[in-house]
Amino acid sequence: MKNSIEVTGVDGVVVVGGRFGVCVDTNFYGAKRVTEAVLPLLQSSDSARIVNVSSFVGKLSGRGSKIKHAMINNEWAKGILGNIEELTEEKIHEVMNAFLQDFKEGSHAEKGWDTAFPGYTISKIALNAYKRLLAKRYPLMKINCVHPGFVRTDINLNMGALTPKEGASSLVRMALMPDRSVLPS
Repeated sequence: MKNSIEVTGVDGVVVVGGRFGVCVDTNFYGAKRVTEAVLPLLQSSDSARIVNVSSFVGKLSGRGSKIKHAMINNEWAKGILGNIEELTEEKIHEVMNAFLQDFKEGSHAEKGWDTAFPGYTISKIALNAYKRLLAKRYPLMKINCVHPGFVRTDINLNMGALTPKEGASSLVRMALMPDRSVLPS
């Protein structure tokens, strides 16, 4: 079964249509565009930090090329996104393009991509990979992706355990973290 979305690549940026496209565009490409717009300002700061709203579905855990507990079973994508030593923006876009093409063709499930919330999941995984890449590129910046918890939002029909204010508290704490603090491992 094919899905009706528009998928086009322009200079490594994927444009998709419909609700699915809004999710991918907001959660990955939108966050990436905002980050790129403010990077010059952040580079001039002696206390630069980037905090993105992530999700447990975007978890990229493990060291090196191993991703454990990822919400995708596509070994090719996990190998690329989990290998921080060789990760590039181009490779992240390659994974996004492959996912979007597979989704458009209706083959995303058989190729190991998430089926419950495919656009949300891949956009959060890609965002986390991109922020790992930025953290490597800018080691003096504090760059974090934070899962705020199960917050009442439209995506979960407002059934979350936390209010938006409660969910935001972890993000605010991360943004206001003292310069010399070290995160627990």
